[in-house]
Amino acid sequence: MEAFESKIKYNVGEIYDFTVNSIHYDFCELIDDSGFHVYLQHTRGVDLSKGQKIRCRVTANYQKRPKIELVKDDDENETESQISAETETISLAQRKGIGTRTALHPSC
Repeated sequence: MEAFESKIKYNVGEIYDFTVNSIHYDFCELIDDSGFHVYLQHTRGVDLSKGQKIRCRVTANYQKRPKIELVKDDDENETESQISAETETISLAQRKGIGTRTALHPSC
């Protein structure tokens, strides 16, 4: 039987791991590590299989379950790499004594 409340506190904007429990016409039932069931909407045409591990971002917390969206691996990696590249540029500029604006926009 399903747990009534999740043992995990879901925060909006954070990414969590789930396992596909069942697949329906336009949604999937997912389960978290504590056995709590959540629903991923609008999955028609998405290649998912029962038992598959997926990552989802919480977009809202309402009623008893969080609202979630599927996170594609390339979306998550792209965001991380953009942040880290900019951070590296600023860090390098600070070490060399170059202004941040000049380091980020060499034509300035």
